[in-house]
Amino acid sequence: IISGVRHGTTLGSPIGMTVENKDWANWGEAMSVEPLDGPPQSPRTQRITRLRPGHADLPGTMKYGFDDVRNVLERSSARETAARVAAGAVAIRLLEEFGIVMHSHVISIGGVFASPQEAESIDWQAVEDSPVRCADPEAAERMVAEIDATKEAGDTVGGVCEIIADNVPIGLGSHVSWDKKIDALISQALMSINAVKAVS
Repeated sequence: IISGVRHGTTLGSPIGMTVENKDWANWGEAMSVEPLDGPPQSPRTQRITRLRPGHADLPGTMKYGFDDVRNVLERSSARETAARVAAGAVAIRLLEEFGIVMHSHVISIGGVFASPQEAESIDWQAVEDSPVRCADPEAAERMVAEIDATKEAGDTVGGVCEIIADNVPIGLGSHVSWDKKIDALISQALMSINAVKAVS
């Protein structure tokens, strides 16, 4: 946080945040603003032609006629999502002022499913400590193995997470205006995240 907060209290001015991309130094040539002089020196500069399933790669590349998928995937990357995560952390803290508590956990990755659990019985600190945010430690180990095996095969694997909001007041949003319905707004926000393909 670089502005808008002093000594742990918000000031009413915009809260400014910065997220350092520590890997940026390795991408100077691949993402250079200026045209390259001569052949690329970094393997990261080579054209990417393999499209990832379910990503923006296919529609973006086809729509604009790119011969290098990096033009799409860099714009629609996890770095874009990082800003949402930072802003979301502030929003979660604000909701706590109204007694609303947010939690999330992974319930499946690929064909590996966690054992069903009631929200009241979940150890949320254990979820935070899990490398895959899973409340079932045995399933978490199998999920990690599933990810590793899929990565080794050069493929990708999807999953399902559950988001729980406690103490949300009845009537939040609108039951009459289509563009203010809380379910619709939450669904739109979730579906606009690059990797999300369904909301229920």
